[in-house]
Amino acid sequence: MKKLLSLLLVLVATFCWSQEKTVPKDVIYYTNAPSKKELFSRARDVLKKSLENKDFGQAGEAYAYLQANVA
Repeated sequence: MKKLLSLLLVLVATFCWSQEKTVPKDVIYYTNAPSKKELFSRARDVLKKSLENKDFGQAGEAYAYLQANVA
């Protein structure tokens, strides 16, 4: 009886472990990644706020990001 129970436990553990491996980790990353439109919107907002606050260093970075990624 102990051998049968041990074998059953090993089979269940193996099945559960194999099911865990089949979930791709990239799916989780892509579902949480912001869209390109959202990134541009954030950069535009940062540019606007930094110009209002006269933080020209951060404004330059935001402008450079927008300029590099528009093409």
